[in-house]
Amino acid sequence: MRKMQGLTSILLTPVLLVMAVASGASAGHDMLRFGLEPGGARGGARFSSEYTTYAPADTDDPFDHTLGMSRLDTRVTFPRSISFTHTRFNLYSRAVLPRTGLRLPDGLERASVALARYRRLDNGLILGGRVALTSASDKLFHGPDETFLNGTLFVRKPSAGRNAWLFLLSASTRPETMVIPGVAYQWMKSRSLWGIVGPPFAMVHWEPREKWSMDVRVIMLRYSAAVTYRAHERAHLSLKIANEEIDFYRADRDDEDDAITYAEHNVKLELAWYPTPEEEGPAPTRRQYQSAGYAFEREIYEDDDDNNLDIDPGLFCTVALTIRF
Repeated sequence: MRKMQGLTSILLTPVLLVMAVASGASAGHDMLRFGLEPGGARGGARFSSEYTTYAPADTDDPFDHTLGMSRLDTRVTFPRSISFTHTRFNLYSRAVLPRTGLRLPDGLERASVALARYRRLDNGLILGGRVALTSASDKLFHGPDETFLNGTLFVRKPSAGRNAWLFLLSASTRPETMVIPGVAYQWMKSRSLWGIVGPPFAMVHWEPREKWSMDVRVIMLRYSAAVTYRAHERAHLSLKIANEEIDFYRADRDDEDDAITYAEHNVKLELAWYPTPEEEGPAPTRRQYQSAGYAFEREIYEDDDDNNLDIDPGLFCTVALTIRF
């Protein structure tokens, strides 16, 4: 019983670790997954870094049509649920957006500092909250137009058995001012089969066999699906497909609402291994992985789809390291 209560707490407590992670997810997506995704808000410090390089690809710019790109994601989580995330895209091209003639910046960055807390009451109710200060731009924290606050309130109300109702309210001071309510029902048949369904998100985890697992997640317009094979307790092989859309608010833009957006869909094969066992009490643990994949339906645009630069599909590879202290 104690183990199952611990499992329920892990599945439903606020999350500080982001997938591949500190991906440049939209603010709304980040806030919603705070109350939904599996992960630990307790424990010691955690550091993760992920470097991705893309093969040069052609764009539809008739004058400078080649685009090279690399990406570095870093995340640090401290005790008491304080976290820092940073994402940087390096763009190697002189391509311009077709309608405005804007040359692509050499670099686009996203950084965020967040504090999250939660409390479990005697009646089983879990209350949580998260606030984050974020900047996403070609010039980080250049001014108030490139910096915004995100906030989330989270409530888990127990239902029949181990099931529960989930309620979220998220808000942001981004230029488009987002307020996102959420309600969902969490069904837990067992450790190997559970789901969370409700607008605007859905998650399902299933382990049909001892060494196999499947995960599907849809949050707003974002999706990801993965099939994982645990060949060994220290080696996992996964096939994943997902999409991504990241907004960056250029410091010298004419319209406050305009944002440079990078969007892609991708499929990748990932090999993860654990040089040290995952559970060694207070001892540090490490997780390393590398992946190779294919990015498609890629584009960069500002303001609207009429001002977009299409990017040909291409290969990419990623190396990453996570250390937990």
